[in-house]
Order: sequence, then C-alpha cells, then structure tokens
Amino acid sequence: MPSRPSVKPAHIVLFALLIGPVVLDGCSQSRMTDQWTDHAYNDGTLKKVLAVAVRKDPARRRIWEDAFVEELKAHGVAATGSYTVFPSTVPDSSQVSDIVRREGYDGVAVSARLPNTTEETYVAGYTKRELVRVSRPFLRGYTTYWRDVRIPGYTETNEVRRFQTSVWTTHNGGRMIWSGTIETADAVAEGPVRNAIRDLIVAELAAAGILPPRIK
Repeated sequence: MPSRPSVKPAHIVLFALLIGPVVLDGCSQSRMTDQWTDHAYNDGTLKKVLAVAVRKDPARRRIWEDAFVEELKAHGVAATGSYTVFPSTVPDSSQVSDIVRREGYDGVAVSARLPNTTEETYVAGYTKRELVRVSRPFLRGYTTYWRDVRIPGYTETNEVRRFQTSVWTTHNGGRMIWSGTIETADAVAEGPVRNAIRDLIVAELAAAGILPPRIK
C-alpha cells in the first residue's frame, strides 16, 4: 500500500488541482497503478457529490462529469456535474467552496490528467517457414521449395496517458480521503470513460466504504 501523501490544507491542494494545466479523459484497456485510501475516514458513505473534471475542451469535461454522475447515481448517491452550474469554465477553488456550502455537498470528486509517460515493450523474434517459387526459363517452368526466414525482435514504444482522481470529504474543513491513478495506452472516448469510472474508480470507492454498494 502506497504511503500516505504529505498532509496539506485541503483548500490549497484542491486549488492547485483546479487551476493547473490538466485534463480528464477516460480510458479503455486501463489499469489502476496507484491507489491510496484514508483509513481514518469513518464518516460513512458519501450522499451528495460534486464532480469536477478539469478540462479545457467543454465536450471532454461533460463526457467525464456525466459518466461520473451516472455511475454515482447507480450507487444511490445524489451527484452533480460542475458544468451544469459553471457551463463556461471549470470552477476555481473558491467557487467550489461556495457551492459546497450553499448546496450541502458532503463530497467532491476532482480528476486531473498527469504528465504522459512512455513504456517500452520488447517483441521477441521468431522463425517462420516461407514457400519460394523460382522461375526456370531454360526448363520452361518453376521450382518451388521451403526456406526458414528469421523475423528479428524489436522494441515498441507506447505513450501512456495517466489520470488521477481525488475524492474529498467536506466535513471538518475538508480533506482528501481517496486517490487513484489510472494508466492507458489507448485513445480516449466516451465508452472507455464510463468503463474506467465504473470499474476502476467508483467500484474501488464502494469497496473502501466511501460510497454505498451499487443498486441492483
């Protein structure tokens, strides 16, 4: 289990996430590579959550927030995408604080895109049999035979996209209670966004007791 992140005032960390040059997209063929849970959290499951996707592209922002809201509601949680309240731009930390107090949210989910990394995968070489056909003009025909052909190994380099979601409780001044990082080498699209949120984020939040179980 990764060590607990250094403790900082919640409003400072949230502000840094909201104003930084980050985005949120979804993933197909994704995996969770890092996860942290505040095991001291014992305020029960969240009941009303504001979802914030920090994304310059309004369409990408709405895709993520809609997907998160849909999945949270499947767990019986009242949820709102920030774009329904702040349609023009992603809200800053003071705007988030204001709506949290005004509307009584007990949780905030903020997702941000981390810098990309690259990964190298070695593909081993192999030998294959190949049929060769050779023209024999003097014999007025062809000769065929099999030969072994060696295919050399090679290294593939893929760009890996990384996305971090942080979930905050607003009780007692607010603090982060869960964080998870997802990696994917695939292009992002609406379907993979929903799958990643359902299977890699919300399911883990329910397993940690931060969200109620999914309604059957």
